[in-house]
Amino acid sequence: MIFGAMRILGYGEFYGGERGGKTEAGKWFGIVGVRHAGEMDTFIDPNLLRRLRVGSLAAHLDAYLKPIQQEGFLPTSAPKQMYAIARFSKWISDRSLDVRQLDEAVIKRFLERNVAYAWTSDSTAVLFVSNRNGTWKLFRQAIDQVMPEVLVEGRSIFLSRLSPDGNEILYLTSHNSSGPAQPPGVMQVPLQGGSPRVVLQMPSMGNIQCARSPSKLCLFHTREGSTARSFSFNPEVGTTQEFTAFHVLEGTDWSLSPDGSQLALILSRLERKVTFMSVDDKSTREVDLNPWGPLGGIDWAADNKSLFVTSQTAKGEPVILGVEPNGNHRVLLEGDSATQYWWVIPSPDGRDGALEAVTGKNNVWMIENF
Repeated sequence: MIFGAMRILGYGEFYGGERGGKTEAGKWFGIVGVRHAGEMDTFIDPNLLRRLRVGSLAAHLDAYLKPIQQEGFLPTSAPKQMYAIARFSKWISDRSLDVRQLDEAVIKRFLERNVAYAWTSDSTAVLFVSNRNGTWKLFRQAIDQVMPEVLVEGRSIFLSRLSPDGNEILYLTSHNSSGPAQPPGVMQVPLQGGSPRVVLQMPSMGNIQCARSPSKLCLFHTREGSTARSFSFNPEVGTTQEFTAFHVLEGTDWSLSPDGSQLALILSRLERKVTFMSVDDKSTREVDLNPWGPLGGIDWAADNKSLFVTSQTAKGEPVILGVEPNGNHRVLLEGDSATQYWWVIPSPDGRDGALEAVTGKNNVWMIENF
């Protein structure tokens, strides 16, 4: 995967955009990356091979894939590696770099990851993780400030979320291959700073989310094969209770509504369906989003009334859909085919949205009054 950053976070440009002759609303700032949370959060672009076959690497694609597959890589892994090379090639081209200019500093910049997952409860700052200085750190950055504040440093920090009361940050840590074998864990650190502590550990952990107070519901999931299990947990003492289990296929995702009343799930991105589940009685209903393309990220709006769902048009152009539980949906934002939208994290007051995307410049934007 390709990561970068915009000017506020160190590299790239700071800019707005125009679509259809109308300037998109508001101010933009960059936090960059793709979701880094295991199988439940992976998203493989369905147009990957099509894009490669019409690009500058097209003549070499089959020759490259064949030895990779002969070495035992899964069919989906080989094109993913090729896609990474294509992205690197485009990254170099966008910056007018000569191959002879590629040194350790340039590669480090290319591999840098900055990924936003949450807002503070007062909607004034974004929480994100980054390996910009060679080690993973959890940052807080106010939307009117240039430099972020380091909150905690650790191994493979990802998926930062707020506790229901908004006073604590929860985040996941993954296995450290260089140290003693330990399962992934949920960590907690005070928003105002302090020492992190382990809340719980469990193998194959993926997404975590908490509702907002007065609800106290927090969920995480684990996955084994085609079965994903969701657990509620107490972030103070680490106790867990199984919440539900569901059959999953490729590239699934889920989101808990801010009031804790509903769970929205994408069980298969290729089926173009969103499953809405009532937290109280576990009843479900499906919303079919055909003819839109495979579904990407899914996140509830701040008012609990709709979802932000990323998808594609038939031409491969990225879109953000506003989807209601009753099936009504509309296009909120549309980009060009060179861009990928991953997910939108709305601020608690509903005014802003942190849009995680990959463009030719590897930017991710925040939209005001989205």
